[in-house]
Amino acid sequence: MSRSTLAGAVFALATTLGAPVFAVSEPSPEARSKQSRESAFRMFETAFPYLPPHLVDPYRRWMAAERAKIGTSATSHLSLIGRHSSEFEWIDYTALGVRHWLSETPEGHVMCYSSGGKCVDVRPGQSAPPEAPMETAGAVCTEAQYNTPGSWCRLPKIEERHTHLTVEPQTANWRDIMTNPWSADDEPAVVVRLKMPEGRSLTLLSNVAFDRTILFGGRWLSSAPLGFEFGSKPRVHLGTNAFSTEGHWRAPRTDGIVTAAMKVTAGGNACFFVASDHTRHEGHFFASDTLIGNTLPLFDADDRPIKISASASPTPQVPTGSLIAWYANPGDDLKIEELLLVTARRVPDAGGPRGGKRKLSYAQGCDSRLSPPFN
Repeated sequence: MSRSTLAGAVFALATTLGAPVFAVSEPSPEARSKQSRESAFRMFETAFPYLPPHLVDPYRRWMAAERAKIGTSATSHLSLIGRHSSEFEWIDYTALGVRHWLSETPEGHVMCYSSGGKCVDVRPGQSAPPEAPMETAGAVCTEAQYNTPGSWCRLPKIEERHTHLTVEPQTANWRDIMTNPWSADDEPAVVVRLKMPEGRSLTLLSNVAFDRTILFGGRWLSSAPLGFEFGSKPRVHLGTNAFSTEGHWRAPRTDGIVTAAMKVTAGGNACFFVASDHTRHEGHFFASDTLIGNTLPLFDADDRPIKISASASPTPQVPTGSLIAWYANPGDDLKIEELLLVTARRVPDAGGPRGGKRKLSYAQGCDSRLSPPFN
């Protein structure tokens, strides 16, 4: 299409929408949906390089004014235009270090519940964001935010959230939750938040499958419970075996309110995190200074590293194969205030191939810190 033909088409479309030809005529009162108008605005923008330079600025000013009227912007997502925030599920991400309500656009972009273009903070005692007559669904993450370390846009996806879970003494029964199956590529993590009295410890386990059958502790295993114990007695658990982490893992402060987590990495290792509310740490909970150790020191009887491939295979007792279990050492019952299951988030990759996704996960490189093997 020639430059003159394209310019003529743009002028025709502009007249239909009520755009000011030569920036002098007033917009028509013709009623159109926000989505069709925003689509037309974007068509204008693709034609700007072909228009006479003296017309581009007037059209930009006119479009900015029109967008302000209908509640969109040059960075608006077409799938959100005209949609209300009540149409989306908003999740509290406070436990991961960001006091925002987050959701996703239909395309998979991260967005926060917002007012005036700014994220609305979660307030104590809220179970849902405040109702507001918002014309747009939320503030959507930009490519620059996805590339910014520490940005809330880089948070993983909370798949499940449970609150006020009791923790029975070790002499009683285990408590557990079945979850959806996962693979190591999902980089799943279990996060718990609770008050840890002095002298108490909590064991957190997950049923995992290994990338091969291993000989460990005198038994052949294709899957087993794997996890860690934190508090008064820090240990790593694999199957029926428990190993002291002294000399291998960092000893975190675990009194008062504690957030702890374990994560399986894409490389098949597990990383473990603990942070007390008294501990100063920057950014999200999975910041590097909350890492206490990983499974790199674990080797099978053939001195080969133990690698995790996925959640355990289904059984009649656990149809999904994925089980999160916990128990405490003897003493008064504890209560887990919050338990989260999170996975890596996949968002559209503007810099990659068409339709491509980028994976956003926490603690990149957490399994690159070598430690001496356990005895």
